[in-house]
Amino acid sequence: RKQRYISVHLEDYLVQLFGERG
Repeated sequence: RKQRYISVHLEDYLVQLFGERG
């Protein structure tokens, strides 16, 4: 059950990426 853990990290990663781009 580590899907949620990965999902949280993925979202944070995307937030940082979009934050720098947008």
